[in-house]
Amino acid sequence: MTERRGKPYPDSKLYKLDCHVCGEKAKFQWNACADGNVWRPLCAKHDVLINKAVLQVLYPKDWEVKLKEYCEDIEFNYEEVSNGKRSRTKRA
Repeated sequence: MTERRGKPYPDSKLYKLDCHVCGEKAKFQWNACADGNVWRPLCAKHDVLINKAVLQVLYPKDWEVKLKEYCEDIEFNYEEVSNGKRSRTKRA
């Protein structure tokens, strides 16, 4: 289970944690005001999906260009999230 954390994980600890959503190895972390600002470890796919949702709100006309650039930067296959379907992974 993910510990509740009010500050970001140091890289040395983050890479030992599992994704809050699916249980894969974490590479990134997010926090949200509506979630009590608790930092949650995330795998690359779920990090990209959150970025996609945020970019669609902030940049409705060019979110896809920005997301593709981000995927290139983190060496993630954009095609895994480009179909518009939600991930069906379940939390443990």
